[in-house]
Amino acid sequence: MVLEDGVFRYKVDGGLAEAFCVNPKAGRPIGQVIVIHEVWGFTRFIQGICSALSREGFRAVAPMLYWRHKALFSPETVRAGMKVVWDLSLSERYRPEDSRPR
Repeated sequence: MVLEDGVFRYKVDGGLAEAFCVNPKAGRPIGQVIVIHEVWGFTRFIQGICSALSREGFRAVAPMLYWRHKALFSPETVRAGMKVVWDLSLSERYRPEDSRPR
């Protein structure tokens, strides 16, 4: 299978998943790297990482991990979840036993 640059779709159980690919501009890839995105999902930053790896001679592929639950992992939803964590004191964040009701 030849992977073209850009977003491609592939069949998986339950639908079509997506991934992003960038190939080196000159010659064959010296290797392949799978780039895993953060909780924020597939962003321009991840595209930039893929591009940087391709400039070094690698084929970079970033699967879009949340393809089944895009709405659940929207930036707004993730921010709301992170707010819960950041509203805790340092003690509560790093020592769960301190956050139990007494």
